[in-house]
Amino acid sequence: MKDEELVNEMLKPIAKDEIRAGYPILTEDHFFFQQVVDFMQDKRIWLGAGSDLIYDMNCKTVSANTAAKLLHKYGKTMLKKKGVSVKFIRTNRKRLIELKK
Repeated sequence: MKDEELVNEMLKPIAKDEIRAGYPILTEDHFFFQQVVDFMQDKRIWLGAGSDLIYDMNCKTVSANTAAKLLHKYGKTMLKKKGVSVKFIRTNRKRLIELKK
């Protein structure tokens, strides 16, 4: 067996799917979107960073990075169906998220 084949054989159990086991799958069906819709029920507009959104929503299950990834990847389509638009604004110092109802 070549060295390369031996290394590949040793790394087989550490597949990408097995590493992510136990973590929620980041798809358009993620529970975070319903939390955002519920958060925006009594607001017309919200502007802030991802960490501000997590703090204002009092969401302890999703990190700011995960929230930003979900909003970037699926937010515009998923939240638009629910009546919430998402816009991303970059300044010199911050990356802001704008939510409008």
